[in-house]
Amino acid sequence: FKIKKSTYTYTTIHSENVIIQSIYMFQVEAFYKKLKALSVFSLYFANKINIVGSIRFRWFKTVFWLIFSSWAMKQVLTCRSNSTISIILSTFS
Repeated sequence: FKIKKSTYTYTTIHSENVIIQSIYMFQVEAFYKKLKALSVFSLYFANKINIVGSIRFRWFKTVFWLIFSSWAMKQVLTCRSNSTISIILSTFS
């Protein structure tokens, strides 16, 4: 939608901020769904291979989780909106 320059008041700016914030929230929600799906998949994968039971895989799993968690934290910290960060932090604790 196009906003006329004459009606570009505080209220329109405020509503735009709300829209941007809701977009951020949607992105965060999508990211968490991906995170959950990936963790569930990796756990299933780990259980499948645990039947074989190798120390090498246990080491690989640890490394994978370290890399994955650091990437997840980076994703969380790159969220530009402060409110989304606070919401994320509240869900972690």
